[in-house]
Amino acid sequence: MKTATLRGLRWNLPVIACICGCMGAFTLTALAGPKDTMEKIHKSLMENDDDFREIDATLNATYKKLLATLPAERAARLKKEQLQWVKDCSASVKTEGRPTKYLSLAFRSRLEELEAMLTGSGANSPGASDSTVASTPAAKDPAADQWLKKLQHADPEVRLEAITVLQTSLDPRIPEACLPLLSKKGESVRRLAARAIGSRWHQIPRARIPVFTKALLALTRSENDGLANMARRGIALLERRYQGPMVSASPSGRWIVYERYKLPCVIDSSNSTEELLGYESGSNLSCSWGNGPLADSLHWNPRKDMVAMDMLESRRSSSLWVWSDAAGLRQFTCDDLLKAATTSTDNVEGGFGQTSEFVAWKGDALEFNFEYATSAANADTFSHTIHFRWDSATNALRILSREKTRN
Repeated sequence: MKTATLRGLRWNLPVIACICGCMGAFTLTALAGPKDTMEKIHKSLMENDDDFREIDATLNATYKKLLATLPAERAARLKKEQLQWVKDCSASVKTEGRPTKYLSLAFRSRLEELEAMLTGSGANSPGASDSTVASTPAAKDPAADQWLKKLQHADPEVRLEAITVLQTSLDPRIPEACLPLLSKKGESVRRLAARAIGSRWHQIPRARIPVFTKALLALTRSENDGLANMARRGIALLERRYQGPMVSASPSGRWIVYERYKLPCVIDSSNSTEELLGYESGSNLSCSWGNGPLADSLHWNPRKDMVAMDMLESRRSSSLWVWSDAAGLRQFTCDDLLKAATTSTDNVEGGFGQTSEFVAWKGDALEFNFEYATSAANADTFSHTIHFRWDSATNALRILSREKTRN
């Protein structure tokens, strides 16, 4: 990936097409109003903000690599998602009180999303065998040699490219190679290095843990929330104390959930193995947006080792997953809930999105709300709220109540 060549880009394409160069002839004129404002803000940031130039360049490179790596169907979906992101940014810039800060944060957040996507798309990405990753020592990966050398390159953009490529590798040399990066220039480099170290908690010898945790501790004071949270995540995993906002323990203390590849990863603390849940589902833990705290996304049953998890299927649609060791993973997707909630005559309005919201555990049963919208022949739209109850013992899902209001 060549990132340095992107510094001189101008806005003859929409935001993401400009930084990615992969969306053809769709120009900013298709976005009507926001063009001038966004072009002016982007130009100013590129000329005056070193961090933004780094983000801009890396976002381009990461997107291109994703399109080249993903299966054709998923790559086509990603292009549509990028286009929607462009439109959302374009609309928001016009209404934000601080549009420059908004655009900078929007680019940073989108980069984090794509980087996390990339870590789950490569040849070394996790599959079913990931459930025993901690008990199987990884061998050196010859393909990682050149990237390990580039981690110490003087150019921060080269370091960023290298750490991005290495996110999916289990080469045992990566933790030590990432340690010096925690004190080098570039918040994205430090954040990804902290993420890489935390995810490889099982590869770091006990005697070296204090060295790593000391370096990570310094980053917990960063004003960049994503960087600070990745440092906290790394410390919690390396020390095996499983405390703080980036990990969550079951009532018995045996099962530990943390975010990896934007998905829930469950550690069995009794034998130090882990299992990545829902790989290739296309969904993400809601907390993974911006590398946020995990605690708000998980809802443990207070009496059993069973957890409900807030998931994002898209920017406008959310769902719930439930996991237990006994029953495995149960996904309540938006499509499944729409089938249970709607009739053949309902015209579901996809543009309004569909959202699931945890309500409570009632014994072994999970109660949650599901909201969606429909339209009538006369163009009226209606909002619907369905109160569901799922019995974990029987795997039965039923509707407790319905509400319908005209928008």
